[in-house]
Amino acid sequence: MKKRLFKNNKGIAMVTIMITIMFLSVIATTLLYISASNYTMKVANAYGKANYYETDGILVKTTTAIRQSAQANPHALAGVIVTAPTDTASGTYDIQKIAALVDATATGSATNSSYHTSSVDSLNPASATGDTIVFHTNNNEIVKTVHPTMPGVTRYVFKDIEITQTSARGFENSVKTDLVYDVYEQSTGGSSAGGVGNMSMLLDSPLSSTAANFKNLTMAGNAFVADYGTAQSWEGDTYIAPGPNGLVMSNESRLNLCGTNNVVYGDLKLSGNSTLCVYGNLTVYGDISVTGNATMIVAGGGKVYQYTAGALPGRTNPSTVSGNANNFFPSPLTVDTVDLDEFKTFADTIGIKNPEGTPGSYKYGLINKIFKKGPVDKNGSTPWGANTRFIDINPGVGDITVNSTSPLLGTITMNNNTFDLGRGYKLDNDLYGCKKFGLGFIEYGRDTSSMNASDYNYRLMISFNNTPIILQQSTPFTTWICKSPVSCSQAHCVVLSKVGTTQFNYMTAGKGDSQSVLYDNNTNPFNNVNIKFGSTTFQGKFGALFDQNCNLYVDTMFGASVNGAGSGGTPVYTTAISFENFERDFDL
Repeated sequence: MKKRLFKNNKGIAMVTIMITIMFLSVIATTLLYISASNYTMKVANAYGKANYYETDGILVKTTTAIRQSAQANPHALAGVIVTAPTDTASGTYDIQKIAALVDATATGSATNSSYHTSSVDSLNPASATGDTIVFHTNNNEIVKTVHPTMPGVTRYVFKDIEITQTSARGFENSVKTDLVYDVYEQSTGGSSAGGVGNMSMLLDSPLSSTAANFKNLTMAGNAFVADYGTAQSWEGDTYIAPGPNGLVMSNESRLNLCGTNNVVYGDLKLSGNSTLCVYGNLTVYGDISVTGNATMIVAGGGKVYQYTAGALPGRTNPSTVSGNANNFFPSPLTVDTVDLDEFKTFADTIGIKNPEGTPGSYKYGLINKIFKKGPVDKNGSTPWGANTRFIDINPGVGDITVNSTSPLLGTITMNNNTFDLGRGYKLDNDLYGCKKFGLGFIEYGRDTSSMNASDYNYRLMISFNNTPIILQQSTPFTTWICKSPVSCSQAHCVVLSKVGTTQFNYMTAGKGDSQSVLYDNNTNPFNNVNIKFGSTTFQGKFGALFDQNCNLYVDTMFGASVNGAGSGGTPVYTTAISFENFERDFDL
């Protein structure tokens, strides 16, 4: 009986099936649980990421709104400033007004504000009820400073802005940062003056045309001339005052200023039968005096500016215009104004505000700013000392030589016709649609009374001379950089053009353009020069002799003086955004 019971296998198949079903059920249940959990996690992650990026989006909206306000007027900033900052003291901002720039429904106080979004949740529209956005600050301070390296740029820092977004499902993300806005005031229309290469003359010295037989001087490029006086205490700082002879013309002389931007630091004096024609903008930091049969003509589109808000440094009265009705065309002369801040920007840019050095040995002027102090050559040496610019050295007559080679673009060769005057060097290859261009040096002590115009065509001319430069014939496509007084004395018509912005940037390897592909390109022959100044040799990049912001100094100087000045122009602001002390806290 027992033996028969154990040998009976009926029903085992059913048991096996039931066990299998139970096992499969456990696996299925486990898989369903894992899948559901994974789905829940993915949904939560999706909601968290959505909230994460939405918080970033609010920060972008905030920065954009303030930036738009800054570009319209950085001093107003859409009313978010409660107490305006100064150069020496911080101000305060209103966080509620900043929140209102993003959403007009925001309410709260100057340090705390909130609003609710009503947008539908795209992940689950049926259950969305909107998010809560909170703007908060523990320190609503706004700091205004001058940019540490960029002249003409004002920096606004909004301290401690915190944005917290809490979604309807409880996800919370926050960002906390100092918002930094760098604001640059550009010329009318946002145009650029074109830097050093767009100038006919860059003189830290007076320009005169007084010879009885001189005929005509035309400058097709921009011009800067200056007569520097003595150091004066003014507006709480030290300034180099304007002198009495910035631009002086007499007899039959005629000067045509055809460049868009022209600045005279010092008095402008016309007498005899001389004529000055202004086709662009002209700013005179000093008096304008037209006497005798002299005429000052402001052609259509031309404008004249002066600083008249008060007396200039070293002077007791505001600048004036003197002359009778016949001395001006059109008459009377219309003068637009440069305001105090614009003059200070101009003065700071050319180094006459708090000049470098000590009393009795100040160094100042636009030329002093565009050249770098103590350049390091490719051998790691500083040939003429860490505190000296090469424009300040005094090489003797015949002591300047330049050699350079380039495997692709040719060589810089000496022009033998310039031996009686100085040294001229040209690139023996045509580039940028311009004839062969290069460098020209007027050595210390050179007599320029017999200048051959062809020696200086297509040159960046740099003068080390300690005697006046005498212009006699046309020198097209030439930019003059000179600290010595310049005069015109022969019965010739002299035309000064400009070496060109592209050519100048090529010679200086794109100085002023940090993105230039030329600066570290050894195929550029101006990156492989050996220049001997007297007993001192410089080896390396010609551009290393120039300050990296040389073009910006020129454009800022013109922008403050003639393009965005006073009632005569409309300032245009460009802003850059950055963050400091950035922190993030998020749920994912």
